[in-house]
Amino acid sequence: MRFKFPVRPLTLLTYLWIAVNFNAYAQQSSVEEVPEDNQNNRPAVTTTQKQQTPADEWISPELGSFPKQILTNFGGLFARQNLPPLVVGSVATGLATSVDDELEDFFGSKRRAEALGDTGHILANGGTIGAITGVLLFSAYKTENHKFRSMSYSLAQGFVLDMVLTQSLKVVISRERPSGEDDHAFPSGHTSEAVMVSRVISSYYPRARVPSYIIAGLIGISRLEKSKHHLSDVVAGATLGYIVGATVVRGTQKRAGHPQISCMPLILADGGFAISTRVSF
Repeated sequence: MRFKFPVRPLTLLTYLWIAVNFNAYAQQSSVEEVPEDNQNNRPAVTTTQKQQTPADEWISPELGSFPKQILTNFGGLFARQNLPPLVVGSVATGLATSVDDELEDFFGSKRRAEALGDTGHILANGGTIGAITGVLLFSAYKTENHKFRSMSYSLAQGFVLDMVLTQSLKVVISRERPSGEDDHAFPSGHTSEAVMVSRVISSYYPRARVPSYIIAGLIGISRLEKSKHHLSDVVAGATLGYIVGATVVRGTQKRAGHPQISCMPLILADGGFAISTRVSF
């Protein structure tokens, strides 16, 4: 069954995204040169220096801040840096719908790569990702490696945020799976989690970028192989995972002393909407 996009709601969401997206300073991707910090006597930080930050200088947030940071990262989803991947991913998802039926017939006729399909199903399962993330987070705070702590914290933040968003979209959109077993096809949760993990890990360990994204791509293919998702489900899941991963990394890596501006849309009782803005230092 061919999937039709809710064009009007998507258009309204895009306008809303742009309207609330004026937290440029708080969400800037690079740190411009700043004057010396007279209070702490720190030298100016440049973009090059930020990219070469030693592991022991990474920020490792306190675990007690986890719930509050979830809310902050939710607001961070509306950052302007997320608009390009949202647009590209939405267009790619729309284009993918044109071959959904063909791929459904191809993979639905027989199992093409059972080992890949079964491995991907287990590897990126929510329970598997959640268990691994929990172990990493627990072990990270037993060490003094702040870079590893920061990565584990970001992974945990990304897991929770991605799970909530993915499951919510599945319920709202209610698209039937190619296998017909239920109506939780859109977007692909396995793919979303896999890409989120890849985005987070590659931000802290750039050498892992290529292998991690290759694995995420194979997991996406495995969802087609098991007839759990259409191609457009997989592309949408990858888009969501990338945005969530980028958002939690930015949220975790914010430096102390920089003002943080968060904006969130509010739906009023009379049907209108407003924008809530909060500035913290």
